[in-house]
Amino acid sequence: MAKITISLDDDLVKRADNYADENYMSRSGLISIALTQYLNSADVTRAIKDLAFAMRKIADNGVVDEDTQRQLEDFERLSKMLVLAK
Repeated sequence: MAKITISLDDDLVKRADNYADENYMSRSGLISIALTQYLNSADVTRAIKDLAFAMRKIADNGVVDEDTQRQLEDFERLSKMLVLAK
């Protein structure tokens, strides 16, 4: 576990504290959950873009090269992780 120091707007801290209190969690717990969700969302967005690119390459070329195969496998792994996380 790492301890960090960050600067946040006072109003944002108040909102976060209120939300954390109302949901029986700590400020650190809330920030950890929020950051995890943000990073997961960024991963999904990147994977969808990669999948779209891979599908376009397949449509244009009619073949699946090594790079495209890797992109498809990466998307499949992420999809399985998301399904299992529910």
